[in-house]
Amino acid sequence: MKYLLLWFLPLAIPAQPSTNTELEQFLKRIPSTAVQTILHDPARYRFQLFYTPEGAAHPVLSFRSGEEYFYPASLVKLPLALLLLEKMSKGTIPRLTLDSLLQIEGKNECRSTMRELLEKMLVVSDNQSYSCLFHFLGARNIARIWKEKKLPVVLSRPFGEEAGKSPAIRIFSGSRLIFALGEVRYPSPKSLEPIRIGRAYYDGTRYIEKPMDFSAENQLPLETLHELFIDAYSREAVHFQLGPEERKFLHSTLRLPPSRIRHGRGRIRCNSEFRYFFRNHPCRNLPDHIEVSSKAGRAYGFLSDSARIKNRASGKAFYLTAGLYVNANETLNDDIYEYEELGWPALYALGQAFFSLTSGEALSP
Repeated sequence: MKYLLLWFLPLAIPAQPSTNTELEQFLKRIPSTAVQTILHDPARYRFQLFYTPEGAAHPVLSFRSGEEYFYPASLVKLPLALLLLEKMSKGTIPRLTLDSLLQIEGKNECRSTMRELLEKMLVVSDNQSYSCLFHFLGARNIARIWKEKKLPVVLSRPFGEEAGKSPAIRIFSGSRLIFALGEVRYPSPKSLEPIRIGRAYYDGTRYIEKPMDFSAENQLPLETLHELFIDAYSREAVHFQLGPEERKFLHSTLRLPPSRIRHGRGRIRCNSEFRYFFRNHPCRNLPDHIEVSSKAGRAYGFLSDSARIKNRASGKAFYLTAGLYVNANETLNDDIYEYEELGWPALYALGQAFFSLTSGEALSP
């Protein structure tokens, strides 16, 4: 698939939609079969979208904001990174920096600098790096901070691990031990009401014919993530107060191509591999004049991306967050999802459409 040419969008579309009604009309005019399939029954696909031009006077424009639960998958790695970077900025642990070494022994072994862990977690979505940083920050501390910030975020446990216990950790600055904490037990957070999705699921190889309950899973509303992304680039941040070094590191890391860091994810085909708004098929590198800072998520048929997208030539930028659920057989954890057929083509078309809308430029093939 080549980059979409959107010059044939109806000229009646305003330069920038200013209401959710105009946004919905814009979506309906995107010439993409995948997008129109989803718009025909957005509830079935749990489709949500949020759009904000950078520097816009009007608030976030949304389509189906908070209509239902959306499993965030790897999107939660951005708020975890913000928690860690704010901790560094505040200096609550003296001498804690990006170059401090985190060491965990045993089953959850870890021996990497904060910089390396953050880069692998944010750029190639490494789950082990997320696990290391989650245990360092601590489940109880993470829950307390979200409550203090009055944000509806729940980070329940590391991926692939049962909730309840964090291993002993040590932090070094050079050869000097600056922080140590023994094994810690913590309760598993759970919603008061069950969150049932699908009609069946697999628990390992065991088939269970009933909906999967997500009440003990991570919770990160897409609208909240969109606000956090904007906040991370705002000169007057509301939710997280980052120091100049931490802020600069976050911005540079979010736009890093996968080829720039060491990882164990195998061959990365191109620099848009984890940027779903620009992930075409076959995967092609982004044009040089497009700067994308993003975090994507994919699991159980839930597919999402949240990004700041900038046209370097014009200087115009915007924020876009979208998520959809593509699981036709309604069986979770069977690895049969419509990512290739429907999910990625839809997100790709949305990225192209909003880039063209914001910058006034159609992308070339």
